[in-house]
Amino acid sequence: MTEREVVPVRPDFSAADIGTILGSIRTALETGQLAQGEEVAAFEREMAAYTGARHAVALASGTAALVCGLRALAERGIGEVLVPANSFYSTAAAPLLAGLRTRLVDVEAKTFAPSVETLERAVTKDTVGVLVVHMGGLITPELRAIADWCEARGLWPVSYTH
Repeated sequence: MTEREVVPVRPDFSAADIGTILGSIRTALETGQLAQGEEVAAFEREMAAYTGARHAVALASGTAALVCGLRALAERGIGEVLVPANSFYSTAAAPLLAGLRTRLVDVEAKTFAPSVETLERAVTKDTVGVLVVHMGGLITPELRAIADWCEARGLWPVSYTH
């Protein structure tokens, strides 16, 4: 097996970006609005506009975001979500916190993600969704095929970077 190297990334912020960020932090600290408040509301409006969504909700963590998204699946009734076996604990815990079951799925050594083949072996009549995790930012080249596979079966695909 060929080893893959995950290259660290150093964020590069312009002086203007740093000024904007520090100004927002100052406003939050001066007003005492460390959670919610106008800064968060403005961020949610800007994110909704940027993504073309009607609404955006700022959450405290990626786990909270997964749980909120998966609750929409739970509304379909009790079911299971296929989850890669090699991910962080919250990937497997999020379906449980949303009222679903977690079914661990094998991953491919080259992509650290499940393939259509491994998903096909794991899917059951109770499956309602699939979580695909981009480990270290490595995005599986099968992502489009996995999304198509999910759509053909009426499953919800959820993809995120860990």
